[in-house]
Amino acid sequence: MKLFLAITLLSVSFRSPAIAQGLDPAANDAWKSVRLGPMFLPGMSSDAGTVANGAKTDVVDFSWALGAMADFPFTPNFGLRVSVCYDSRAVGFYDQRNSNSYDDYTFSYFSLRPELRIGDFLVGLGVGIPVGASVTAQNEISPHIGASSMNVLVEGRIGAAVPVFVSSNGNSLEFIADASYGFTEITSGPLPPNFTSSDKTRNNGPIAGLQLGFAYLFNLNAH
Repeated sequence: MKLFLAITLLSVSFRSPAIAQGLDPAANDAWKSVRLGPMFLPGMSSDAGTVANGAKTDVVDFSWALGAMADFPFTPNFGLRVSVCYDSRAVGFYDQRNSNSYDDYTFSYFSLRPELRIGDFLVGLGVGIPVGASVTAQNEISPHIGASSMNVLVEGRIGAAVPVFVSSNGNSLEFIADASYGFTEITSGPLPPNFTSSDKTRNNGPIAGLQLGFAYLFNLNAH
């Protein structure tokens, strides 16, 4: 609920200037245009699952997504938003007795994010195909982690896409806030430091995240 209220406040604060300047795309037939353009969403990610005995998880780690976003309108306030991107998520674990003993993981995906757009709000799914992984270990045995040991990322997503500026030809700069929560485990087995546990769900997700960034969408129907 707190996250939803925060996204709502961001939506109102960013949208108000655009409306005040008469740039609201719903004011004319501009809403009918299909739009496409690049996006970049830096943010944070975290392991939201159960950790192994004797281990702690980082509160947040860095995540980012770079790709393209398309908007297909059905009405002025309802449409389909589809993003295709390279998606990087990081999680980390450390020994609760010694924070200098840790394993930091970065997981990379080729992601498809179909979302319904209702006004400025977005709700949908994310599906990430594993493309690679890396680990940095300190005072731990560095495990071999690769795409073959990763699971497909399936997650629910909720957020907002708020016009910051809309040009006369229908191109728009949008502020994007997108929160996610995974439904799947990260890998096929538990992530170290979890050598003594046979429970593969510990130190293994799901991944939760929040990304904030921008997209610049070009009006494909501009005359």
